[in-house]
Amino acid sequence: YSEGGRPALTLFKPSGSAVVSLEEAANFDAINAVDGPYRGVSEARVMAALERDMASVKDPLSEPVVAVLGVGGQGAADRPLNALIDRLVLRNFGIVTGAGNEGPGVGSLPSQARSRLAVVVAAVAADNAPELYSGRGTPENPAIAWADRAGAEDAGTAGAALNSARKLSVLAAAFATAMARQGRNLPNGWFLYLTELVKKAATPLPGSQLHEVGAGLFESEAAASKLLEAGVADPGKVEERSEDLMAMARKSVFGEALPAELAGRAFKAVSSLAGSSYGFVAGKLSPNSQTAPASIAEKELRQALGDGTVTESGLMRPFEFRLTG
Repeated sequence: YSEGGRPALTLFKPSGSAVVSLEEAANFDAINAVDGPYRGVSEARVMAALERDMASVKDPLSEPVVAVLGVGGQGAADRPLNALIDRLVLRNFGIVTGAGNEGPGVGSLPSQARSRLAVVVAAVAADNAPELYSGRGTPENPAIAWADRAGAEDAGTAGAALNSARKLSVLAAAFATAMARQGRNLPNGWFLYLTELVKKAATPLPGSQLHEVGAGLFESEAAASKLLEAGVADPGKVEERSEDLMAMARKSVFGEALPAELAGRAFKAVSSLAGSSYGFVAGKLSPNSQTAPASIAEKELRQALGDGTVTESGLMRPFEFRLTG
């Protein structure tokens, strides 16, 4: 996995940004780094860094994080990294990646850009035409969210993705502040809601196709900011729309979803448990011998999920509560 120069993971938080070199990340010595003309790192190292840094965030609904994957690798859409990206977005982390530099052929996206829930950013030139190198989706599965330009010190679609992530982070911080003024955290599905606003506010690029530039050019955060200000005036509707988007995202990943009302109740119950010593493991829905007395949050989660849901594919399972230390 390499993207132009050095593979890296960039995290944008309200408190600032940080770049994690995937080649030099500590404690990853056992995970391959590739040197030579095709410099890069293993998929395992990318996943380890991503999971470690996301785990350091206590609450993504009060401290919104937008992460940029500055990597690219050709391969199938069902890579383990893609599954991790989708799970992280479902846990309310923002994930952005470039469309890759293998264009202009149709279907030339890198494998991680074929995840279901990442924001995939194409690159356009000064004249707003898609860069020839910018990867393309397909007419049947456009995949591209929007297009952007690389910053002065950046290059390629990784640079375009970085530029978009900076602006998304500014919007996320404004979103969190606006909700906090009304005594609320960001809603479950905030990143999906913000992504939808940016797509609505994007500048159309006539002459370019959806699988080349997505919704258009994400020129600045100003237009999306106006939509955000109008939206948060009614936080109830914002929360409702965010929950709907999250339910649709779950369905796209797992093939089916809990009804929105139950999904919302389940999420709130899980959030209540986040600060406790409970963990969730696949199994029957009953506490084991190590489990502490049932809390109100646990009871609410049981009520929301019932005996659990098992799909034909086995992707959704009931839960068991147990102490995790």
